[in-house]
Amino acid sequence: MGLLTTEHGQAWYRADLVLYAVAAAVLAFLLAVVAPYERRTEIVALALLGLAAWTLVEYFLHRFVLHGLQPFRTWHAEHHRRPR
Repeated sequence: MGLLTTEHGQAWYRADLVLYAVAAAVLAFLLAVVAPYERRTEIVALALLGLAAWTLVEYFLHRFVLHGLQPFRTWHAEHHRRPR
């Protein structure tokens, strides 16, 4: 498999998950460090709300667009058959 192909092995899949988790943790840490002390609680609450909102948006797009609307349904079914 080439570097720029759309199919990758398990190592690439796991590396992608780790990379996003590390990036999110670093950004959360930086947000906590640079936030004004008196507004940290508010900022952390807003960040958590944003994370929850994004999770819901992502779920609904996946559920109702990728599994419900053509041509996305066909393309996404192929992704489920060959997830790499």
